[in-house]
Amino acid sequence: MILCIEVPPVIKSNWFLPEISRVLKPGGVMIGIWWNKFSIRGLIAHYTAKYRKEFDYYEKSYFGYRKKLKNSGFDIVHEIGYCWFPFARNSNN
Repeated sequence: MILCIEVPPVIKSNWFLPEISRVLKPGGVMIGIWWNKFSIRGLIAHYTAKYRKEFDYYEKSYFGYRKKLKNSGFDIVHEIGYCWFPFARNSNN
């Protein structure tokens, strides 16, 4: 299993998918977080990042990344959206 949680420079890098493809055995699992540019929160954060002088976590869409995963031979076992606007990323659950 490979975990890539809260590490945007790694999961968005060009080397990540080929490397996990090399390292994972058949049946292996990658769990990761993707910041979706086309979510409501993502659109707002993406277009305001340069004005806030902050890192643009939402620079790419999940749809594009999902397509790259599939094209790299990965099967999507489960996907879920969290942090839906207008709710914060943290919760008291």
